[in-house]
Amino acid sequence: MGLRGFTGVDSEGFSGGLALFWHESIEVIVKDATARYIDVWMRISPDEPMFHATFVYGEPRTENRHRMWSSLSTLCASSSLPWALIGDFNEALWSYEHLSAVPRAESQMAAFRDCVQRCLDSQVYLSHMIIGGLEIIMCREVRTPQVRSCLRYEIFWERDAALKEVIETSWKGLGPMQDIGGVTRGLASVMSSLHQCGKRKFGNVTRELARLREKLSSLQASNAPREEIRVTMDLMNEILYREEMLWLQSSRIDWMREGDRNTKVFHQKAVWRARRNKILKLRDDMGVFKTVPSDMQRMSVSHFKFLYTRDPSLDHTSITDLIQEKITEDMNNDLCKEFTDKEIADAENQI
Repeated sequence: MGLRGFTGVDSEGFSGGLALFWHESIEVIVKDATARYIDVWMRISPDEPMFHATFVYGEPRTENRHRMWSSLSTLCASSSLPWALIGDFNEALWSYEHLSAVPRAESQMAAFRDCVQRCLDSQVYLSHMIIGGLEIIMCREVRTPQVRSCLRYEIFWERDAALKEVIETSWKGLGPMQDIGGVTRGLASVMSSLHQCGKRKFGNVTRELARLREKLSSLQASNAPREEIRVTMDLMNEILYREEMLWLQSSRIDWMREGDRNTKVFHQKAVWRARRNKILKLRDDMGVFKTVPSDMQRMSVSHFKFLYTRDPSLDHTSITDLIQEKITEDMNNDLCKEFTDKEIADAENQI
């Protein structure tokens, strides 16, 4: 291969073994080498800063992956240098990354995400990309005195089929990248292109949702054709999904930053939420307030029984006709059939 720099870990029989090669012009200091990773400090050229790099081949056995995540958390804390985490982790962050007929257990992916999140703090910026099947997680210190806006990846962009093309076009347009600085600039360029595409195709989710709600109310009030109402409802459901993803991502970021720190602010939030949700009294049909728990329980049960009791005088077809059937008869039969021993064994192996 023409690469003179080398370090490696021997295989165990016919399995395992890692090897790392590099060009002689690159300065590499090997800090640690195990059966699952090779950890080094690197300098691309004499005038470039030193950075931390870990090359990973993930744990193949599901029950032992917690050891891999623990090791990565330790490596994250072992150095204050910018850190590049590269390799095959044998795990996916999200279900859409797992291209297999056998579904990936959510608990497995959540453990990997938690490991990545533990490597984040107020002074670290993270980018995650998969290029040519190789997973790259870039972490670098950000110690700038000025507060700058951060371009964030929005999950709902993935609803656009052209997302992959936007990423590939932006990445390939930068040409070959010779050093880690080029990779960093490339990631920034891809993120900028994604934001421009997102603004152009998706716009402002909140304003679009308000506009569609107003349009739907107008259509229903004017007794518009059902097909037009259905199209508007489908579009509004898509916008509602995007809004849900925005809130999900926002709450996840708050949890990553502050969730594991039992601060006074989060404690006060929890206490306030508990007080707000506590029901102290209920008013009955006669206008009398009830504060005894047994009376409140009886009133609640009676209320919901009445609420969900079918009214025979109402014609529901105007609503049910708008619902599109998704489950076919064959699909329903397949869902209702008895579990096989193979399905049970596959489910147990995914735990």
